[in-house]
Amino acid sequence: MKPIFVGIPTINRPMLVRETIDSVLGQTCRDLRAVVSDNGSEPEAIGSVRDYIAGLKDDRIEFVAQSRNDGEYGQARYFFARAADFRYFMMVHDDDVLKPDYVEKGIAKLDSVPEVDVFLADPYIMDEAGNLSNVDTSKYLADHGRIKAQTGPIDVLTKYVMHGFLPISGTMFRRSALERSGFVDSEARGNFPFECDVFLRLADIGAAAWYQREELLGFRFHRSSMRNYMHLMQNRQVVDDMVGLFSKYRYRGAVERRRRAILSRLHRANAVIGLRVRDIALARSSMVAALKARAWSPRAWAMAPFVMLVPRVCSRVLRSPPAAVEAPAYRTSREGRSSPRPP
Repeated sequence: MKPIFVGIPTINRPMLVRETIDSVLGQTCRDLRAVVSDNGSEPEAIGSVRDYIAGLKDDRIEFVAQSRNDGEYGQARYFFARAADFRYFMMVHDDDVLKPDYVEKGIAKLDSVPEVDVFLADPYIMDEAGNLSNVDTSKYLADHGRIKAQTGPIDVLTKYVMHGFLPISGTMFRRSALERSGFVDSEARGNFPFECDVFLRLADIGAAAWYQREELLGFRFHRSSMRNYMHLMQNRQVVDDMVGLFSKYRYRGAVERRRRAILSRLHRANAVIGLRVRDIALARSSMVAALKARAWSPRAWAMAPFVMLVPRVCSRVLRSPPAAVEAPAYRTSREGRSSPRPP
């Protein structure tokens, strides 16, 4: 089988995705296949990326413009089908970059440790111009439980549910493990909860990962990141989909307590959404669900009297939720850029 397939989903980020492409094609492991899949960009952005790839004259990469935007689920299914003849599979978001030896190290580790199905390393965090942020890097490592983590095998279930330890972008998968897990829900659409879906399914088959405590890739935090414009916990569809996913599983011990805490938080988010849109029935039923999910939650009990007894007063106080929007459109004025952090 061929070594590794790299899928690069993109939408309206022609200049950022060039840096992603360059980092993939600049790998010390030359034996790879990459596909850049556009998910409904403005015509000018599509033309810009297509022309850039054509100008590279590198037969290891191709550009595809999808006929409709099915979000990350749609992109992932497309990439996964294209990767049928490859041992390893990876997606790299169009605002992230890989260090030159990332793929070589990942393949070497997965080849030498057959009991692990996933390889990941630490990222460094950049701003929109590609400048390293030590503060954001340290915060990312702390938020995801990596400060005291050591190089070696890790349990996907524990690390993902407890800390969100594994990101989808830049993580390398043994394709056969994704096949065994079912990869993702065949009916799901959009962007969420794609990442959770992938890792919880891998956890369900007992998958293990290799964690390399080494900065081998860069994540870009910027104004058009989904974390900044999707308003995830204020988006009813996102919250409902996450509730559906985490309701499907049952665990034991600390992991089960964490699952129930996540469910309680999601239901509380729906209660707030209900208050904001003046749907009192939704607010109250969600509050009850939050308490059922985690009966000892101080936050749920602190909210409950207001939601159950004076919901209309709360509704008048809370503003309407901000509308979720698609990724900001391409603008030629954004073409002047710095390069990302050098390897």
